[in-house]
Amino acid sequence: MVQVLTWVVNAVFVLASIAALRLWVRHRSAATAWLLATFVVFDVVIAVSLLPETALDGGWPQKVLVVLLLTTPYLLFRFAHAVVLGPRGLRRLADGVLAVLVVWTLALPAVPDAEAAMAPAEQAWFVIALVAWGGLDVLAGGLLVRASVGEPGVVRNRLRVLAVAAIGLGLYIPASSLAVGSDPSPAAEVATQAVSMMLGLLFLVGFAPPALLRSAWRDRDERRLDQAAVDLMGATEPDDVAAVLVPGARALTGAPSVTMRSASGRVLGHDGADPAELVGMREVQERELGGGTLEIVVAPSMPIFGSDEEEHLDRLALLADLALDRVRLLWAERAARADVERLNAELESFVYTTSHDLKNPVIALLGYLDVLLEDHGDVFTGEREQILERMVVNARHMDALIRDLLALSRVGRVDVTPEAVDLELLLDDLARDDQRATGRLRLERSALPTLMVNATRARQLFTNLLDNAVAHGRRDEVRVRVTAEPLDAGVRLVVEDDGEGIPEAHLDRVFEVFERLDPGRPGGTGMGLAICRRIVEHLGGTLRAVPSSTGARFHVDLPADALAAGPTPPANPSPAGTAPTDAPLEDSTP
Repeated sequence: MVQVLTWVVNAVFVLASIAALRLWVRHRSAATAWLLATFVVFDVVIAVSLLPETALDGGWPQKVLVVLLLTTPYLLFRFAHAVVLGPRGLRRLADGVLAVLVVWTLALPAVPDAEAAMAPAEQAWFVIALVAWGGLDVLAGGLLVRASVGEPGVVRNRLRVLAVAAIGLGLYIPASSLAVGSDPSPAAEVATQAVSMMLGLLFLVGFAPPALLRSAWRDRDERRLDQAAVDLMGATEPDDVAAVLVPGARALTGAPSVTMRSASGRVLGHDGADPAELVGMREVQERELGGGTLEIVVAPSMPIFGSDEEEHLDRLALLADLALDRVRLLWAERAARADVERLNAELESFVYTTSHDLKNPVIALLGYLDVLLEDHGDVFTGEREQILERMVVNARHMDALIRDLLALSRVGRVDVTPEAVDLELLLDDLARDDQRATGRLRLERSALPTLMVNATRARQLFTNLLDNAVAHGRRDEVRVRVTAEPLDAGVRLVVEDDGEGIPEAHLDRVFEVFERLDPGRPGGTGMGLAICRRIVEHLGGTLRAVPSSTGARFHVDLPADALAAGPTPPANPSPAGTAPTDAPLEDSTP
C-alpha cells in the first residue's frame, strides 16, 4: 500500500512539474523560472530517492541531496515573492537563512538521522532546518494570498490554491519528520503519503485547473461582463464608455491601474493607483479602441494565471469599441440633425421674411388693378380687357401663395398655446360655414374627442382637409365623414370622402409644397395638405393618405398628450342624428 501511494505521489509531482514547465515556456518570466526550479528540484529528489539506499549512505551525495531539499522552500518563496513583488528586506532574510543552512549542512560530519539519537549540535541543525523549511513555505503562502487580493475569479482562486499547497507543505514536512521519528509505523507512512499526494494535487490544480473548475470560478466575471455589455449599450458619450470600461477592465484583470485615453491623449477615465507609483510593475498592456486607447498596468500574476481574463478583456474592449462607434454615429446624427434644424429655421425665416415683404407689393398691385377696372374700365376693351383680367387673376393667385407661405412658416412658431378644442363643435361650425359659402359639403361625424391643441391650428387643419375634399371631389355635392379610432397611445382621426380619390402612386406626393395633381383646375396653391402635415407633426403625430376605393382617405394619428383629459371615444359609434359610420361610403356617381 505504501509503495503504491509512493508511486502515485511521485506521478502527481511529475505532472505538477510538467505544468510548471508549460507555464515557464509560455511566459518566460522570473516568477515562472523560480516555479520551474522548485519542481525540478522536487523531481531530482524524487529520482534520487528511487536509488538504492546504499548509494546515499553518508558522505557528500547525501549532503547534496539534503541541500537540494532545503532549497525547495526557498525557491517556492522566490516564486511567490516575484508574483507579489514583495519587500526586498524579506528576500534578503530568506537569502541569509538559505546560505546559513547550506554552509551548516555541508559542514556537518554527516547528515543526522531523524530515527536515531542526535548530538546537541545535530539537534539544533535539525530544528532550525525544520523551522526554516516551514517558515519559508508559510511565508510563500502568505505572499500568494496577498497577491490574490483584488484579482479576478480564476486568478484569485488559483493563487489561493497554491497558497494552501505552500502552507500545507510548510507544515507537513516538519510534522511528518517528527511523526516518522516517533512512530515509524505503516499507518503513519500511509498517512504521510496521502498528505503528500493531496499537496501535489493542490499544486497541480493551481498550475492547470480543469475546465469545469475554471468555469465555476469565472461565473461572477461572466455576469460582470454581461452587465458591462448592457451598460455600454446606453452610452451616449465617450466618457460614458470610459465609466463602464475602465472599472470593468480593472475588475476583470485585477490590474492595479487602468486608464482610457482619447485619440488626442485626454484621459477619459482612470481607476486605481497612479501608474508612476507602481514601482516594479513596468509591463503596460494597451488595447486600441476606435478613437482611443486602453492602458493597463499588468500585475505580475496576470500573465501567468490570467489567460481566461485576458480573453474577457478582449471581449470587453470589443464591446467598448462598438459602443464608441455607436457614440460617433450618434454624434454625427446629432450634428446632422442640428444642421438640418438650423437650415430649416433659416429657410422658415427666409420664407416668412420673403413672403411678408412680398405681401405689401402684391396688395398694392391688386389695389391699382381695382382702380384701373373701376375708374378706367371703359378704356380697356377687347384684348386689353382680357389682359387686365389675367393680371388680376395672377395677382390674386400670387397673394394666395404668399398667404399660404406665411401660414406654413408660422406653424410651430405662431399660435402654439394649447387649449381644449371640442372637435364636434369645430366640425359643426365648419359645416355651417360651408353651407353659407358653397353648400357643396355634406358632413357626417361620429363622437369625437376633445384635443389639447391651439384652436387656430386645429381650425386650419380641418378647414384645409374639408376644403381639399370639396375642391377635388369633382361633384356638386361631396360627402365627408370624420371618425375617431382609439390607438394604444393616442387616437386616430379618419377623414374620408366619396369624391374622385387619390391615385395610389401619388399618396405621398400630395403633401409636397406647391404640388397639385390637377394643375388645370382653377384655384388652390398646392400647399393646403403640406400645412396640414406640418401642423400634425408639430403635435407629435402623423398625417398620411391611405388607399381607398370610395374616395380620398386621410389618417390623422395623434399622441395621447394631444388629447384633453377624458376617455377616448369608441371606434365608429352612431350617435343620434348621424348616419351609421361603420358602413363604407357609397359611390353616388350619377
